[in-house]
Amino acid sequence: MATHLNVEEFHPDASPVGAKQAVFLDFCTPGSGENLGIPLLFAKGRKPGRTLVVIAGVHGDELE
Repeated sequence: MATHLNVEEFHPDASPVGAKQAVFLDFCTPGSGENLGIPLLFAKGRKPGRTLVVIAGVHGDELE
């Protein structure tokens, strides 16, 4: 089950080597004050090296 974290509480550099987490990053949108949660799967490698970021999104009015 995923944990809910405030976006200011998420510190990937503080995670231990080999860590894997499923979290929801919760934040408040400017202007509207609406609370949103972004699902995030986080994995930290066992060895130093390159960083990979994968971002995906779906728009309801577009065909894949």
